[in-house]
Amino acid sequence: MKDILDIIDSALSRKGLSAAAASRLAVGNPSLIKNMRQETGNPKRFNADALRKLADVLDLEFYFGEERENTIVRLPAGFAERTVQPLSSARMRHEALEMGFLPIPYHAAAAPDFRGTAPVALARQWLTTSGVNADTLAFLPVINDDMVPTLTVGTLALIDTAQKDTSADGIWAFSVKGSYVFARVQSPSNDMMLLKGDKPDQPVQIFKGDELATLKVLGRVVWIVHQP
Repeated sequence: MKDILDIIDSALSRKGLSAAAASRLAVGNPSLIKNMRQETGNPKRFNADALRKLADVLDLEFYFGEERENTIVRLPAGFAERTVQPLSSARMRHEALEMGFLPIPYHAAAAPDFRGTAPVALARQWLTTSGVNADTLAFLPVINDDMVPTLTVGTLALIDTAQKDTSADGIWAFSVKGSYVFARVQSPSNDMMLLKGDKPDQPVQIFKGDELATLKVLGRVVWIVHQP
């Protein structure tokens, strides 16, 4: 049992979740992991469905069978881009919605530093009233100060990957030269795009002609989370 708890503790640390938060996400009760840790002096029995749900929350593989190498692995990320969507993760999303909230993944552009689900779950009511599709949402961490004071380093920006028309106002996320940036957009002509940060005296980035092909629109920022 200690080996399993060590793996759970490692996954909690990786995802930035407390034991109570992970338990609540899994089964709606904060005591699941706490009960697993309690010594009773007798063999423990756990509900297999509850353990599977916990594995889904922590991006761990739920497996019964003969011992094998690397039994516990992290599930692939990337729901927003639909590159991979394991059955267990699809089930996790459905069950989370049934409980009233939905874990949101990191965008694939944030890899390898950020993978799996972000440490934020969105209320179903908020998703409904906001008119956004949960399947096209992903989080991108802010990694530079180009957009201060609006976006500070460490902020989680929720982007809607279905929004690609940069003529709309707002803050946009772009993939460029192996990384990503956040910026406001101006397009003086069809073959020119200006990316401007909110930071005072931040130079405008100009892309024109063939340079536009180096830009990929990842989506529009629809919400931000300032982390402590």
